[in-house]
Amino acid sequence: MNDSGIIIGQKVTDDTKKEIAREIAKIEPPVNVLVNYIPVNDGKVVIVVTVEASPFAPHAFDCRPFGVTRKNRL
Repeated sequence: MNDSGIIIGQKVTDDTKKEIAREIAKIEPPVNVLVNYIPVNDGKVVIVVTVEASPFAPHAFDCRPFGVTRKNRL
């Protein structure tokens, strides 16, 4: 997206797709992820990543927890 709010997308190569897959693989426990590549213009695409709600939360990414909230405990 540019500064005017127009979606411009990005160039995507096989390396880009492999990098996305490597990052998704760092999520524990595993989640269902759908990655779509939507062409916009000039050979560029928008990458849409959809993650289903998981009954196994919290999850960690690269060993860092996400989705965890803690209240003050004595």
